[in-house]
Amino acid sequence: MGQSYSVKCGAGGAAISTAYKTIVSPIASVNSRVRLYEFLFGTIGTPADQVLQFSLDNETGLVAGTNNTTVTPTHTDPGTGTPPSPLTTAGGAWTVEPTVGSNFLEAGCNMRQMVRWVAKDGKELIVPAVAMAGVGLRILSPTYTGDVRATIWYTEG
Repeated sequence: MGQSYSVKCGAGGAAISTAYKTIVSPIASVNSRVRLYEFLFGTIGTPADQVLQFSLDNETGLVAGTNNTTVTPTHTDPGTGTPPSPLTTAGGAWTVEPTVGSNFLEAGCNMRQMVRWVAKDGKELIVPAVAMAGVGLRILSPTYTGDVRATIWYTEG
């Protein structure tokens, strides 16, 4: 199995609205697939009984730093000495939504709770080793207009 990384970001000051907003997306490369095995997100606004809808989607046309904030993947095993440079990149706080392909999962939650998803071993969500392909964690809400923070953990390979 490849190296493990995490990427984290928020909505970047752009309010969550009734249209999906991609919070963070690990981006595969022609040299490495993304195997997403865990994510979590939560609101950082004033708690209230409001609904959030989230979606984890295959996305294409992704370029870190174009219509988003470049997010540097963090190596999650500091015990390996100098960590290798990641083969993947990431973007967050998208200002123009990427092209959305297949949907991995979608659900709703109350903004008062944090949401965490963990893949069963061997059942990670896999993005092919294709340039500008990735998986995006997207959020919308009919009433909440604050910020959301999210972290995604994945392996390369």
